[in-house]
Amino acid sequence: MPGKSTPVRLSKAAKEFNVGISTIVEFLSSKGYEVESNPNYKIDNAAYEVLVGEFQDSKKLKEKSKMVGVSSGKRETISIGRDKPTEQKPKEEDNSDEVLIKNVQGSSEDVIKPAAKKPGISIVGKIDLNKSSKPAPK
Repeated sequence: MPGKSTPVRLSKAAKEFNVGISTIVEFLSSKGYEVESNPNYKIDNAAYEVLVGEFQDSKKLKEKSKMVGVSSGKRETISIGRDKPTEQKPKEEDNSDEVLIKNVQGSSEDVIKPAAKKPGISIVGKIDLNKSSKPAPK
């Protein structure tokens, strides 16, 4: 913005040139301008022109990256599900891998026969949720 007549805030210049506030403060201090490290500090036109001369390439790079990321404006809907249902073959139960688990709690003995054994899952026992956790008072 070469023809600026009003002072620019330091935070706005940092966003515009895609550099940090501390970077701008250090650069202007090295060039002889007295600048506070406050984001609301207003820099004069002469200091802004010096910033334009130094950080113009960063500004162009930021604008190019914005243009690459901008889509054409059309939104596409992508469905994750299948378009056509595939026919599933009925699974044959393999009775050779049947596991019987004996559950002994109190006086009752139950034999648990799992419906289908899934890979990676092993049934260790059974928890009775109806039984209270506190012992019965005598």
